[in-house]
Amino acid sequence: MRFEELPSETRHASERAASRFLVAHCYISLDEACQTLELTLPDLWNRILQAANLPESEPPAFSPFC
Repeated sequence: MRFEELPSETRHASERAASRFLVAHCYISLDEACQTLELTLPDLWNRILQAANLPESEPPAFSPFC
């Protein structure tokens, strides 16, 4: 399922899980974590969601220029 189609509570929980992951592992961004762990963004996103017992979804749509 697309991240943007998830209920708002699930989106917020997923965002919090990603933030906690970055802080816990001292990464600046998901991109840095992907490069360091040699994972694609979808693979990293799924690992984060699984660790937080959240339903699978595609990663959010990011704009590299924001």
